[in-house]
Formats: sequence, structure tokens, C-alpha cells
Amino acid sequence: MHLSELLEGELSALRARSGRDALAFLETGSIRGSTENYQSNDGWSTLTFARHVRDHGGSLVSIDLDVHTADAVLRAHDLRRHVNLIEGHSIEVLAAILAGRRTSGAVPLDVVLLDSDNSADLILHEYLIVQHMIRPGGMMMVDDVEPGSTGVVKGHQLVPWLEARAIPYRIERRTGDGYATGVLIMETPWRS
Repeated sequence: MHLSELLEGELSALRARSGRDALAFLETGSIRGSTENYQSNDGWSTLTFARHVRDHGGSLVSIDLDVHTADAVLRAHDLRRHVNLIEGHSIEVLAAILAGRRTSGAVPLDVVLLDSDNSADLILHEYLIVQHMIRPGGMMMVDDVEPGSTGVVKGHQLVPWLEARAIPYRIERRTGDGYATGVLIMETPWRS
């Protein structure tokens, strides 16, 4: 299953559980390659989320160090107006967003995808910030999580951190052209 198919299934389930069609999305790591093989391999989650916002309402913030390719691909698919592209370092941008949400009382996020760099420390630090921005009953995902891998290390700090705190998660398999990887998925608990 490609990433876009996995995301669409998870979003459908989230909409059914929450009763909300319009969702607030945030992702770290945006579209970095413009050829179609990138869509197949990287999933272009930005396009999947932008289509959801176009069709159901909501919002999408996509953060990356360089958003020029994402901007071009979104324009080519007539989806640019549905995405707030922010160029900058994810930790700095997330910290600023969190501070702004705390002072403005802005609506929390429904879906977060952490997919910036293949860095265990960066992904853990992104998680530690965005966990305060997720709505009860929301979903957080991390792409490219391979706990036993020496090359793909995104989850190497996050998975032990979650396990030490008994925070439930699951890893779903997704494919690209000639490879498979994991997507870590956590559903935030509903609060009464």
C-alpha cells in the first residue's frame, strides 16, 4: 500500500470516529522532488492532505527548510491555496506555532505527520512540541519508522520514549518502488 492510500484510510477512520469532516493538519517535511517517482516513493502526503482540505474544509500547515518544490507541485495540481507552506527549521516554526496557539486559543490539530529529516533526535523533539497541539481523539504519524534499521532512524528515539511511558502506537507498512517502510501511528486519547 502506498502512503497516500494509507493516509486516506486513516483519515476516513478519523472522520468517522470524530464526526468531523473538516480537519486541521500539520506536517513537517513537504514535497521535495517534483517527478512522479517521488509521488510513488515519498507519497506526497502534502497532496493527500491538501485534497482533503479542498474536499472537506479544514486547514493544512506544511513546514520544510525549502518549500519551492512543494509550491510548484501544489500549483501544478491546483491545490496551492489549500496549504500554508512555511519555510524554516521545524523546531523553530513548531515552537512559534505552539506559543501562538497558547496565547490565541486557536483550534488544536487533528492530524500531525512528522516526516522531516531522517534524524532520531529531530523527530523526538518535534513530537515533544506537537503533542501539546493535538486535539483529543486526533492522530499523530511518523513516516519511515524502522525500529531495527541502521539506516532509517526516525523512530529510534521516539519508539523507546513512547514505550517507556506506555503510550500506545502501531506501525503500518507502506510500499514504494522496490521497498517497504513503516508509518508509526498514535491516536490521542479522547478526554471527557
